[in-house]
Amino acid sequence: MSPTEVILPEQQDIVVRLLERGPAGPQGPTGPTGPTGPTGATGPTGATGAQGDPGPTGPTGATGAQGVQGIPGAVGAAFPTVATATALPAAAANAGKAYWVTDTAVIMVSDGTRWRTAYGDTGIRQITSWDAAGTVTGTPLAAGWKPRPGLSGFVQLRRTQHTVYLLFNNIACAVANTTDSVIILPAGFLPAQVGLTLVSAWTAANAFKNFGFNATTGGVVSRGSNMSLALDDYFLAVQMSWTTAAAWPATLPGTTQTNPN
Repeated sequence: MSPTEVILPEQQDIVVRLLERGPAGPQGPTGPTGPTGPTGATGPTGATGAQGDPGPTGPTGATGAQGVQGIPGAVGAAFPTVATATALPAAAANAGKAYWVTDTAVIMVSDGTRWRTAYGDTGIRQITSWDAAGTVTGTPLAAGWKPRPGLSGFVQLRRTQHTVYLLFNNIACAVANTTDSVIILPAGFLPAQVGLTLVSAWTAANAFKNFGFNATTGGVVSRGSNMSLALDDYFLAVQMSWTTAAAWPATLPGTTQTNPN
């Protein structure tokens, strides 16, 4: 058999061209969630944040059960009592209102057998008084003094706690340059300091006078270089006060002008 000759026709060149990508199409529907993967390692703790505002207070809880009563203490000694107010020391019927705080309560302060005044007020006590005619009632005036003619007047005394008040008015000089006391102070009214000047006052004749306490006689007098009182010169009104350390008076001078407070 003779060899066969195959003649292939001439082939055209193959041209391969890459086309440009077109615009993306619409997104398709989300597929189903896959299975959860394993938990990773815990990271480090972050810094503590700022504290928030306190929340509202909750309702009060129920009261708990009452505890067991303790052992009673020993009974103290009975406080001393008195049957009536007049049985108190320095509480005679005319001694003012000592040891009283109100009209219905009696309060006492005691150091064993020593009693002290919890409250005291004698009220205003009228020692001496006179009418416009010069008629004197009560303690007579000393020879150096007389009522001011034509006017009524008085000498009054009061003690409240440790303070004493003395008031006199319309009292005239009966003896020129008198050294007589306006009043001799009774027990319970004497000043704590005997050398003090109690008050300075002007007379109607414009004379300036000092009044002080006479430690020897217990009187309140015009004293020192101020004793040069002219005859018939008078004091319109003089009021003075001082402190006292004297015990409360058992009885009071004069008569009641105003009741104790």
